[in-house]
Amino acid sequence: MKNKEKRYLPSSGLAFAEETIMSRLSKLAEEGWLLDSFAPLGFWLKRGEPQRLIYSLDMRDVTEDERRDYYDTFWSGGWTPVCSTGNIHIFAAAAGTPPIYSDRETHREKYIPMTRWVGWVALVSILLFGGVLTSELILMSGAEPLLNKDSWAFKVGLGLQGLTLMIGVPCLMMYVAYRWRLWKNR
Repeated sequence: MKNKEKRYLPSSGLAFAEETIMSRLSKLAEEGWLLDSFAPLGFWLKRGEPQRLIYSLDMRDVTEDERRDYYDTFWSGGWTPVCSTGNIHIFAAAAGTPPIYSDRETHREKYIPMTRWVGWVALVSILLFGGVLTSELILMSGAEPLLNKDSWAFKVGLGLQGLTLMIGVPCLMMYVAYRWRLWKNR
């Protein structure tokens, strides 16, 4: 296993443990495991020369037209883009490089777009869950229920409830985590 060229690193979620994950990536870089890309629920690392790197995260919607200017801003500060997914971007720099975010206000700005996005997704998901549940309860109540537990409509309703909860609950948790970060950096 020590000769592997690629390695998977599970993540506990950037919303919940950003600093811990960035620190872990730095320690692994010193062992020669460099961040390569995002992976489902984690990261891919590749074998390389051990380096003293620090990693930092930025959250920003960047169009293809804006990408070059966006990266130039970081390159000028000594930071190299490593990987991106959606509006989440990870940069690396030599140990001792000034941090990307040096004051509370810019640090707060990083979380505002993601807080809004996950907040809306959580709200819509939870409202959909409530709507489907309410509809099922109404259709199942009464002297002659219009819906029974063996009907396909009931099963579809349960599936929709499960789907909305699977999306809504993690988004709600991320929303709370980002709100906490915003409050902490006020």
